[in-house]
Amino acid sequence: PAISTFVVIIFLIWRSRKNAKKSGKKSKKSLQKRDAPMIDSEITAITDEIDFFSTYKDHNVAHATDSIVLQKDEHLLAAVVGVGFVENKTTEDGVSPFLLDEGEFIITTVRGVFVGKTMTHDFQWTKLISHKSETVTEDVNMVTYLPVSNRQKIYGIATDIATNGMLQKRLSFGVAVALGRQEQHIDGLKAEREKLIQEKRQLALGSAGGSGLEKEQS
Repeated sequence: PAISTFVVIIFLIWRSRKNAKKSGKKSKKSLQKRDAPMIDSEITAITDEIDFFSTYKDHNVAHATDSIVLQKDEHLLAAVVGVGFVENKTTEDGVSPFLLDEGEFIITTVRGVFVGKTMTHDFQWTKLISHKSETVTEDVNMVTYLPVSNRQKIYGIATDIATNGMLQKRLSFGVAVALGRQEQHIDGLKAEREKLIQEKRQLALGSAGGSGLEKEQS
């Protein structure tokens, strides 16, 4: 049943794309006003990422999986269950994702490995060209495509949107480690956190200024 649901979602992508082309309009989401609690939540999330990535060698046991055997100096970053394994195929309406299998996607500091019910697929990070995500159904599912330099076919991992966010973060760090850029990756997160801290300070100053003006007017 789970695979059937995924098949329907994946195959109907052509319809949504076709309708989007006809209408020529993009849906507009209501803008949510940023406030201190929202910024605090983002700061906490980035801090958790920094802490995890700074000590990634210590987390193998906490994220253990028996689906693969880790190589020497390979460290586990995440094991994402309930994902779809898709291949881009050409249809009359263009290129669309086609579901091949369903299973688990394991992210390490060396590679990504899909382990499904009928097939297993390995993505070596040093050969990865990109890892872009595309929305399959609005606000529901996404596919992260993982083209590699030694393979003509393009395969991807399909997840819900919330899971895709975590997958991309762990995948990005795995690639950074494989390429010897983990320190730069962590420094980038620290810089992003500092921007959020500054944003929160500016928000506090603006609120304080607004309160003072209201008192003067009253």
